[in-house]
Amino acid sequence: MTKRMNSPWITLLLLIFCASGCVVTPPPSDGRYEQDRPVYRDDRPVVHTADIRDIEQRIVVLDQRIDLGLRNGVLTRDEGRRLRLELQKVKEDLFRAERNGRIALRDKDRLSADLDRLERNIYREARDDDRQRPRQVDIRDIEQRIVVLDQRIDLGLRNGVLTRDEGRRLRLELQKVKEETLRLRREGRMTLREKDRLNTDLDRLEKRIVHEARDDDRHRPRQVDISDLEKQMADLNQKIDAGLRNKALTRVQGRSLRTELKKVRDEAVRLKKEGRMTKSEKDRLSADLDRLQASLEREKPGKVRPR
Repeated sequence: MTKRMNSPWITLLLLIFCASGCVVTPPPSDGRYEQDRPVYRDDRPVVHTADIRDIEQRIVVLDQRIDLGLRNGVLTRDEGRRLRLELQKVKEDLFRAERNGRIALRDKDRLSADLDRLERNIYREARDDDRQRPRQVDIRDIEQRIVVLDQRIDLGLRNGVLTRDEGRRLRLELQKVKEETLRLRREGRMTLREKDRLNTDLDRLEKRIVHEARDDDRHRPRQVDISDLEKQMADLNQKIDAGLRNKALTRVQGRSLRTELKKVRDEAVRLKKEGRMTKSEKDRLSADLDRLQASLEREKPGKVRPR
């Protein structure tokens, strides 16, 4: 009777012992899964530090892209300020995470997502600028061309191949290009299309300078030296003075001769100033001086005239 009663209890104990022997102890962790999620040691979560060198590098690159966009004009000041505020927020979040000593993978993922969003914003603002406000361009070559053409006009005036009227007209055209360049640059509207238009204006002005210089060579003879005419006029003036002192000329005669001499001198000065002193003009003035010389000789009597 006792054996039959104890048999079920013995059977139950054997089953419990066999079940406990089937529990498999997990192998020790090799650390591969600890990087994906926190693990627990001594009932405390352990968070491993993630590598953030790529995050720091992306922050530097995006900062440089904002600088480049501002310099190239694809970003306005307001757009650059907003983008820098977003980047500064990511920097501050990174600083707070580093201050705790360890950065979890979830923190790195959040920072990467913020940088992705900032990169898209930079791209969108740059593209939006391209559609609504054309890109600013470098105009140093335009400024250099303006300086060169200004010097060419000066040289043409000094060499006599350009008259004062021609030089004035050319300078007015050049001044218009200067003012337009300054206005577009000041308003921030110097686009590639505007630059091409200014280059076209400068090309047209350059052709005008060449045309005026060559027109001077074909239709208007080159300026000539009139130093001999000036010497001849000075000699006549001295002869008139001598005739008045010697009383060979009366005051009326001297005044008449000086008036004619002054006309010739004024005409020579005017033609030289206007850039029209050609060989034919010089010959004409020389003929006037010869007639004046002949008049002076006729006015001299053989004896001193009484006053």
